Amino acid sequence: MSMTEPTLRIFHLVGIKHSGKSNVGSYAAGLLSKRIATSFIDSDDLVLRHVPSIREFYRERGPEAFKELEYASMESFLRHEVPSEGILLIATGGGACDNSPLVELMQSTGTIVYLEVSMDVLFKRIMAKGLPPFLSEEDPSGSFERLHSRRDARYRQISDFVLRLSDYRSIAENGKMLADFILGLIGRGESCLETPLDQRFR
Repeated sequence: MSMTEPTLRIFHLVGIKHSGKSNVGSYAAGLLSKRIATSFIDSDDLVLRHVPSIREFYRERGPEAFKELEYASMESFLRHEVPSEGILLIATGGGACDNSPLVELMQSTGTIVYLEVSMDVLFKRIMAKGLPPFLSEEDPSGSFERLHSRRDARYRQISDFVLRLSDYRSIAENGKMLADFILGLIGRGESCLETPLDQRFR
Protein backbone atom coordinates (compact mmCIF):
# COMPACT_ATOMS: atom_id res chain seq x y z
CA MET A 1 0.00 0.00 0.00
CA SER A 2 1.27 3.46 -0.86
CA MET A 3 2.27 5.64 2.07
CA THR A 4 1.62 8.85 0.14
CA GLU A 5 -1.44 11.00 0.72
CA PRO A 6 -4.35 9.68 -1.37
CA THR A 7 -5.34 11.89 -4.29
CA LEU A 8 -9.04 11.02 -3.82
CA ARG A 9 -10.87 11.39 -0.51
CA ILE A 10 -14.25 9.65 -0.29
CA PHE A 11 -16.80 10.72 2.32
CA HIS A 12 -19.83 8.50 2.84
CA LEU A 13 -22.69 10.60 4.21
CA VAL A 14 -24.94 8.42 6.34
CA GLY A 15 -28.03 9.10 8.39
CA ILE A 16 -31.64 8.23 8.99
CA LYS A 17 -34.08 8.86 6.14
CA HIS A 18 -34.65 12.57 5.40
CA SER A 19 -31.67 13.72 7.44
CA GLY A 20 -30.49 15.82 4.50
CA LYS A 21 -27.81 13.59 3.03
CA SER A 22 -28.83 14.34 -0.56
CA ASN A 23 -29.76 18.03 -0.37
CA VAL A 24 -27.14 19.11 2.14
CA GLY A 25 -24.51 16.87 0.58
CA SER A 26 -25.16 18.20 -2.91
CA TYR A 27 -25.00 21.80 -1.72
CA ALA A 28 -21.78 21.14 0.19
CA ALA A 29 -20.26 19.56 -2.91
CA GLY A 30 -21.05 22.71 -4.88
CA LEU A 31 -19.26 24.86 -2.32
CA LEU A 32 -16.29 22.51 -2.10
CA SER A 33 -15.91 22.45 -5.88
CA LYS A 34 -14.96 26.13 -5.75
CA ARG A 35 -11.80 25.19 -3.83
CA ILE A 36 -11.05 21.61 -4.87
CA ALA A 37 -12.34 19.17 -7.47
CA THR A 38 -15.45 17.63 -5.91
CA SER A 39 -18.03 15.11 -7.11
CA PHE A 40 -21.34 14.09 -5.57
CA ILE A 41 -23.48 10.98 -6.06
CA ASP A 42 -26.66 9.77 -4.41
CA SER A 43 -26.70 6.01 -3.87
CA ASP A 44 -30.43 5.98 -4.65
CA ASP A 45 -29.55 7.11 -8.16
CA LEU A 46 -27.18 4.15 -8.47
CA VAL A 47 -29.99 1.77 -7.45
CA LEU A 48 -32.43 3.45 -9.84
CA ARG A 49 -30.21 2.48 -12.74
CA HIS A 50 -31.55 -1.05 -12.19
CA VAL A 51 -35.14 -0.58 -10.99
CA PRO A 52 -37.83 2.00 -11.84
CA SER A 53 -38.93 2.56 -8.24
CA ILE A 54 -37.08 1.87 -4.99
CA ARG A 55 -40.25 1.94 -2.93
CA GLU A 56 -42.04 -0.57 -5.20
CA PHE A 57 -38.99 -2.83 -5.39
CA TYR A 58 -38.78 -2.83 -1.59
CA ARG A 59 -42.48 -3.64 -1.25
CA GLU A 60 -42.43 -6.41 -3.84
CA ARG A 61 -39.03 -8.03 -3.23
CA GLY A 62 -38.40 -7.27 0.44
CA PRO A 63 -35.51 -5.80 2.43
CA GLU A 64 -32.93 -8.51 1.76
CA ALA A 65 -33.25 -8.20 -2.00
CA PHE A 66 -32.94 -4.45 -1.68
CA LYS A 67 -29.79 -4.75 0.45
CA GLU A 68 -28.19 -6.95 -2.19
CA LEU A 69 -29.03 -4.46 -4.93
CA GLU A 70 -27.90 -1.52 -2.80
CA TYR A 71 -24.53 -3.16 -2.17
CA ALA A 72 -24.02 -4.29 -5.76
CA SER A 73 -24.81 -0.82 -7.12
CA MET A 74 -22.36 0.88 -4.75
CA GLU A 75 -19.62 -1.70 -5.24
CA SER A 76 -19.81 -1.38 -9.02
CA PHE A 77 -19.70 2.40 -8.83
CA LEU A 78 -16.69 2.43 -6.50
CA ARG A 79 -14.89 -0.09 -8.65
CA HIS A 80 -15.47 1.51 -12.04
CA GLU A 81 -16.67 5.12 -11.84
CA VAL A 82 -14.95 7.12 -9.11
CA PRO A 83 -12.82 10.10 -10.11
CA SER A 84 -9.06 9.82 -9.76
CA GLU A 85 -8.58 12.80 -7.45
CA GLY A 86 -10.28 15.42 -5.35
CA ILE A 87 -13.26 14.79 -3.08
CA LEU A 88 -16.19 12.45 -3.61
CA LEU A 89 -19.30 12.82 -1.45
CA ILE A 90 -21.69 9.86 -1.48
CA ALA A 91 -25.16 10.22 0.02
CA THR A 92 -26.31 6.80 1.20
CA GLY A 93 -29.75 5.36 1.87
CA GLY A 94 -31.39 5.72 5.26
CA GLY A 95 -31.07 2.02 6.02
CA ALA A 96 -27.43 1.64 4.98
CA CYS A 97 -26.46 0.84 8.57
CA ASP A 98 -28.47 -2.39 8.39
CA ASN A 99 -26.56 -3.61 5.34
CA SER A 100 -23.42 -5.21 6.79
CA PRO A 101 -21.59 -5.79 3.47
CA LEU A 102 -22.28 -2.19 2.49
CA VAL A 103 -21.01 -0.92 5.85
CA GLU A 104 -17.78 -2.87 5.40
CA LEU A 105 -17.43 -1.48 1.88
CA MET A 106 -17.87 2.09 3.13
CA GLN A 107 -15.41 1.60 5.98
CA SER A 108 -12.78 0.21 3.61
CA THR A 109 -13.12 2.93 0.97
CA GLY A 110 -13.61 6.21 2.80
CA THR A 111 -14.61 8.26 5.83
CA ILE A 112 -18.13 7.82 7.23
CA VAL A 113 -19.87 10.98 8.43
CA TYR A 114 -23.16 10.62 10.29
CA LEU A 115 -25.51 13.55 9.65
CA GLU A 116 -27.59 13.66 12.80
CA VAL A 117 -31.05 15.28 12.93
CA SER A 118 -33.54 15.16 15.80
CA MET A 119 -36.06 12.32 15.80
CA ASP A 120 -39.13 14.59 15.81
CA VAL A 121 -37.94 16.51 12.77
CA LEU A 122 -37.16 13.31 10.88
CA PHE A 123 -40.58 11.80 11.61
CA LYS A 124 -42.38 14.91 10.34
CA ARG A 125 -40.32 14.91 7.15
CA ILE A 126 -40.93 11.22 6.54
CA MET A 127 -44.69 11.36 7.09
CA ALA A 128 -45.01 14.40 4.84
CA LYS A 129 -44.08 12.07 1.96
CA GLY A 130 -46.62 9.41 2.97
CA LEU A 131 -46.27 6.29 5.10
CA PRO A 132 -43.14 4.38 3.98
CA PRO A 133 -43.09 0.57 3.83
CA PHE A 134 -40.68 0.24 6.75
CA LEU A 135 -43.13 1.77 9.27
CA SER A 136 -46.18 0.15 10.86
CA GLU A 137 -49.55 1.32 9.57
CA GLU A 138 -51.06 0.74 13.02
CA ASP A 139 -48.40 2.67 14.94
CA PRO A 140 -46.17 4.74 12.64
CA SER A 141 -44.91 7.00 15.44
CA GLY A 142 -44.01 4.15 17.77
CA SER A 143 -42.42 2.07 15.05
CA PHE A 144 -40.33 5.04 13.92
CA GLU A 145 -39.20 5.75 17.48
CA ARG A 146 -37.95 2.18 17.79
CA LEU A 147 -36.33 2.32 14.36
CA HIS A 148 -34.67 5.64 15.14
CA SER A 149 -33.28 4.39 18.44
CA ARG A 150 -31.72 1.33 16.80
CA ARG A 151 -30.36 3.07 13.73
CA ASP A 152 -29.03 6.07 15.63
CA ALA A 153 -27.02 3.73 17.85
CA ARG A 154 -25.77 1.80 14.84
CA TYR A 155 -24.76 4.90 12.91
CA ARG A 156 -22.80 6.17 15.88
CA GLN A 157 -21.13 2.77 16.05
CA ILE A 158 -19.98 2.61 12.44
CA SER A 159 -19.19 6.27 11.74
CA ASP A 160 -15.91 8.12 11.99
CA PHE A 161 -17.57 11.46 12.74
CA VAL A 162 -20.95 12.85 13.77
CA LEU A 163 -22.15 16.20 12.44
CA ARG A 164 -25.31 17.60 14.01
CA LEU A 165 -27.55 19.40 11.51
CA SER A 166 -30.28 21.81 12.52
CA ASP A 167 -33.83 22.11 11.22
CA TYR A 168 -33.61 25.81 12.01
CA ARG A 169 -30.89 26.28 9.43
CA SER A 170 -31.49 26.32 5.69
CA ILE A 171 -30.06 23.72 3.33
CA ALA A 172 -27.48 26.33 2.35
CA GLU A 173 -26.44 26.93 5.97
CA ASN A 174 -26.22 23.22 6.78
CA GLY A 175 -24.41 22.64 3.50
CA LYS A 176 -21.81 25.27 4.34
CA MET A 177 -21.34 23.68 7.75
CA LEU A 178 -20.71 20.30 6.12
CA ALA A 179 -18.34 21.80 3.54
CA ASP A 180 -16.33 23.57 6.25
CA PHE A 181 -16.25 20.36 8.26
CA ILE A 182 -14.84 18.37 5.35
CA LEU A 183 -12.27 21.06 4.55
CA GLY A 184 -11.17 20.80 8.16
CA LEU A 185 -10.81 17.05 7.89
CA ILE A 186 -8.55 17.26 4.85
CA GLY A 187 -6.52 20.10 6.31
CA ARG A 188 -7.77 22.74 3.91
CA GLY A 189 -9.94 24.81 6.21
CA GLU A 190 -10.63 25.82 9.76
CA SER A 191 -10.82 23.40 12.69
CA CYS A 192 -13.46 20.69 12.58
CA LEU A 193 -16.92 21.53 13.84
CA GLU A 194 -17.29 18.19 15.58
CA THR A 195 -14.80 15.85 17.20
CA PRO A 196 -14.30 12.20 16.30
CA LEU A 197 -16.43 9.71 18.12
CA ASP A 198 -14.89 8.74 21.45
CA GLN A 199 -15.50 5.05 20.84
CA ARG A 200 -15.65 2.79 17.83
CA PHE A 201 -17.54 -0.47 18.35
CA ARG A 202 -16.50 -2.77 15.55
